[in-house]
Amino acid sequence: MTMSVARLSAQSGMKYLFKTTMMDDRTVTPVDATAYYMKAGTPQGRWLGSGLPGISRNTGDAVTETDAKALFDHAAHPDTGTPLGRPHGQPTVVQNSQGRTGTRHAVVGFDLTFSVPKSVSVLWALSPRSVQNQILQTHHEAVNATLQWLEEAVIHTRAGRNGVAHLGTHGAIAAAFDHWESRAGDPQLHTHLVIANRVQRITDGAWVTLDSRTLYKAAVAASEYYNGLLFDALHRNLGTDTEIRAPATHTHNPSQQLTGIDDALIREFSNRSPLIDLETDRLVAEWTGSAWDSPDGNNHPQTPPAGNPLHKNPQTGNSRAAPSTLRAMAGPRRRQRLRSAPHARQHRATLQKSPLPRL
Repeated sequence: MTMSVARLSAQSGMKYLFKTTMMDDRTVTPVDATAYYMKAGTPQGRWLGSGLPGISRNTGDAVTETDAKALFDHAAHPDTGTPLGRPHGQPTVVQNSQGRTGTRHAVVGFDLTFSVPKSVSVLWALSPRSVQNQILQTHHEAVNATLQWLEEAVIHTRAGRNGVAHLGTHGAIAAAFDHWESRAGDPQLHTHLVIANRVQRITDGAWVTLDSRTLYKAAVAASEYYNGLLFDALHRNLGTDTEIRAPATHTHNPSQQLTGIDDALIREFSNRSPLIDLETDRLVAEWTGSAWDSPDGNNHPQTPPAGNPLHKNPQTGNSRAAPSTLRAMAGPRRRQRLRSAPHARQHRATLQKSPLPRL
């Protein structure tokens, strides 16, 4: 799925997105919920959505840090400071079914991340600037059209006892931020479309929260909608074709990719996936070591199987990824080095001979 949805929580929320942002092997700890999107090195965000008149902004206006903090952190009008409905609630301590406690923060928005399929990112990274601009423009148009579809078919609010009534809204307020790389430094064209959890009810114009359950249920449909628009436009503009690829591992589903961008080249630019798999193994081993069974409920031995890049601390008994493995996989940014890799050189030569248009 090329579009994912994550909740943006007030102040301390979204730590999963912030805590491991890779920048030249340095871990960056953001100070608030907007730091990841506003960091240097990426283009300034832009406002999107039909609900922008409610905060006196227009489509395409630049997202300033002051505006973002007012809307997402304080639920206030960025110019006047007028509250947009009820203020965010205070954090509350909750307990799950297993007896573990945690802190629940108010949801201030939803991060819809539109990431182009990996073959498109590879084509974008290795192409001349004119073709890169065409791919980026096509991606933007697909994101904008998907947001419009969500506003028409998905985004609404609830009212009445237990939210029995579904009411329309004047549209979403969203901030779009383009990023060029994955956190592992691989080229990965993607856009964070952060939709504010504030909409104006169509019946009386009151500021209310949107219905998140419907948004989550529509995630797969929105992802497929975006994919279809993206690949159709790339075919019209660049003459590309697509094919269905078998999953790379047993944990992934078949995916639609561009014909001519082979799997070996995609793997050269996919350092993030092995890091995720490694972290997953570490967390499973840690859980198994403390709970005597795996997260799936099956009993497994505490000692990792042979070949697993984990080792057990003899003093604590906790399993951790071997430092040498982490260093090998999480080195400095690899884009410049990979551009000179054999697969990359061969593909660049193919691109130079291809009939792709030049602007």
